[in-house]
Amino acid sequence: PLKDSGTPDAPAETSGLSEAEPGPDPRDLASPEPEKRFRALMHFAGQGADLTARLLKYLESEPSGISPDQYHDLKINILRLVARTMPSGIDNTLFAVLNQKKIGNSVKFAVYNALEAFPKLESGASLIKGLSEPGLCVRIAAIKALDKNLSDFVCAEIKNLVESGTQKGEI
Repeated sequence: PLKDSGTPDAPAETSGLSEAEPGPDPRDLASPEPEKRFRALMHFAGQGADLTARLLKYLESEPSGISPDQYHDLKINILRLVARTMPSGIDNTLFAVLNQKKIGNSVKFAVYNALEAFPKLESGASLIKGLSEPGLCVRIAAIKALDKNLSDFVCAEIKNLVESGTQKGEI
């Protein structure tokens, strides 16, 4: 079939999420080929918040067939999609990612950047923990997320940290 522009439709690939949805496999977000990765990122960003929310399962467990380095890239790109599409009700999932035992600074940074995109979080006070992270870029991302979700309670908690003289307040 031809589109309105007179070009033929490209054959649809299976997405790995369901047979009914055409598009790239979610693991293409971690492809070593930049063009394939970019096409997957653009495809999933165009699908909106519902599809992005279904991609969150990859933040919790590593899919088969990819290396640990690729899994890291997959996490980062899913978090970029979260920041771009802002699916509702996923802030608890993002905080769960922050509470994982082995998580690198780049993933923490991406989580705080994703949290910054949300105008009002249910638990903005949970962002305060990011102020005591050892990585400077993570602390800055946490501060930016706190700035977007500032409340009286968050201000009081920050004031308590500063007044207590603990290292957490001496940033």
